[in-house]
Amino acid sequence: MTSVKEAFRLQPGITLGTGEGGNAFGDRIFVRGYDARNDVYIDGLRDPGVVSRETFAVERIEVLHGPSSTLGGRGTTGGAVRIVTKMPASESFVSPDVSLGSGNTVRATVDANGTVGEHVRVRVNALGHRADEVPGRDAVADDRRGGAVAATFSPFERTTFTVDHYGLKTDGIPDWGHPYDSGGNRPYPVDRDNFYGVVDRDFHETSARTTTAYVEHEFSDALRLDVQFRRGVTTNSYIVSAPGFSTRSCPGLDPSRQVCASAKTRDQENDFTGGQANLVGTFGPNRARHTLVAGLESSAEAVDVRRPSVQPRGVIHDLAAPNPRLAGPGRSCRRHRHSGPRWTPQPSTYSTPCASATGGASRPACAAMRTRSPRYPAPRTTRHGRSSPQWTAISPTGMPALCSSRAPPAACTPP
Repeated sequence: MTSVKEAFRLQPGITLGTGEGGNAFGDRIFVRGYDARNDVYIDGLRDPGVVSRETFAVERIEVLHGPSSTLGGRGTTGGAVRIVTKMPASESFVSPDVSLGSGNTVRATVDANGTVGEHVRVRVNALGHRADEVPGRDAVADDRRGGAVAATFSPFERTTFTVDHYGLKTDGIPDWGHPYDSGGNRPYPVDRDNFYGVVDRDFHETSARTTTAYVEHEFSDALRLDVQFRRGVTTNSYIVSAPGFSTRSCPGLDPSRQVCASAKTRDQENDFTGGQANLVGTFGPNRARHTLVAGLESSAEAVDVRRPSVQPRGVIHDLAAPNPRLAGPGRSCRRHRHSGPRWTPQPSTYSTPCASATGGASRPACAAMRTRSPRYPAPRTTRHGRSSPQWTAISPTGMPALCSSRAPPAACTPP
């Protein structure tokens, strides 16, 4: 198992709602039918956001079924998920692992632990994962890169300080699956390898960067104080094609032999800070030991959700033989995979962000601009209370092009 999502698939009472009913792509977990995306804990602290979690730095995963607000606080209606990460150990070791698979899959991890002097222990985990293809599916790809560093300092016998940093980036082409025959109440009987997305448009990128500090002090054998603090940012961005038969997204569609790849978009950022303190004491005779726990927790989370507009929103595929390399009529939204801007121009096409590579034009006119700046009135406000900017570029031929929603590109200057 290379991801937390794969581990959940093997657990009874847990389902994944990824992409269903408008749910965001990522680890959308349902425990006993209840949404548990806010009931995931990493080393005791809540881990918000819908992202793709990896297992290269995970020691174990625990699932608590049933209402558990006594233990997990707010929410936890169906249950809670606890992820325990790899922490520094007392012995030194280096554990590399390399896996090769079909679909040009290469995965390499390393887990190294060592000591520095008598009081410092360090553990490092690293990941490199690349799959150019998913077996049985055309064009679907998955790349992941991550690292985790944890250090423990024990200056005194009863006091321990621990700091860890975790980073992960994923980059792939998502897969919505096959078109569904609502009349026959089953998927269409097409080739399993058929991919109904658009390779030059679709992408799914997530990232996570978190830093956590721990302090543990034992006042005595019966009384202990634990304090934790975490700061992190996660992102989840994608354009994924949903195969369907919408004539609104694809005018002129022939449902008897064609399918419409309609774009679903999301650009979300979660910025969170949290702290927790627990005082744990034990008392009473050996035959009737009691444990008293007093805790205090404070957290703040800012969620910014944007939905970039895509033009054209739908691309027509042949139902029996789709062409995933189709870029759409006169456009390409090919993205740069690992560096540079999210969108890069392709020869002889209209490209993003807000730049035309056809006819030597250097600056398209930008219209319908929305921004969080006071200069531009009437921003669209999300349910989180933040504005959701969108930029639309008009190419020299009058055809709109897609623009990034995270920041206005240089070509999109105010009129």
